[in-house]
Amino acid sequence: GQIASAFARMHRLDLRKLRERIRECTLEGESWSLKDLWRANPSPLGIVDLLGYIQIAHDDGHPMAADEWDIVEWSPPDRHGVTMRARVPRITFVPKATSRPSGRKPR
Repeated sequence: GQIASAFARMHRLDLRKLRERIRECTLEGESWSLKDLWRANPSPLGIVDLLGYIQIAHDDGHPMAADEWDIVEWSPPDRHGVTMRARVPRITFVPKATSRPSGRKPR
């Protein structure tokens, strides 16, 4: 009962969709902090997408401060009036060309 219901409510992490949001924000050559990107593109999935952004920052080489933090907030759609907060490393999403070490695609 309850376990099956919890699995039915789970949402799949879509890293491709999150990378597309990052690409759209940085398309004009500007860098965006995770906090600002989150504020501009709030996610109803909350922690699932937040962890996805952190994974992308790590995998794609975006700068991540080891000793600086930001607070991001969201309101889960199933918990009216509740604001969730998470402390995350300060991440800066940079345009794709500058995040790739060589600046070129591998052959």
